[in-house]
Amino acid sequence: MPHEIQHGKIPYYLIIVFLLLSATIWVGGYLYYEDQKKEIKKGKLEDLAAIAELKVSQIVNWRHERLGDAKNIFDNKLIVPHIQQFLVDSSAHKQE
Repeated sequence: MPHEIQHGKIPYYLIIVFLLLSATIWVGGYLYYEDQKKEIKKGKLEDLAAIAELKVSQIVNWRHERLGDAKNIFDNKLIVPHIQQFLVDSSAHKQE
C-alpha cells in the first residue's frame, strides 16, 4: 500500500501547505498594517491642515478687528488730542 500513513511522522506536503498558509497570512497582515498606517497618517495630516487653516483664519480676523479698532480711535477727533498728550506726558516721565 503506497499511501499508508506512518504513525508519528507528518507528511511533507502538510508542512509545505502550513508554511505557504503562514507566509500568505503574514504577508497579508503586513500589507494590511502598512495600508492602515498610511490611512491613519493621511487622516492626521488632513486634521492638522484643517486646524492650521482655521488658526490662520482666526488670526486674520483678529488682525482686521484690531486694525478696525485702531482706525476708529484714529478717526475719533475727540480722543486723539488726549492720546497725544498722554504720549507726550509718558515720554517726559521716562526722561526724568
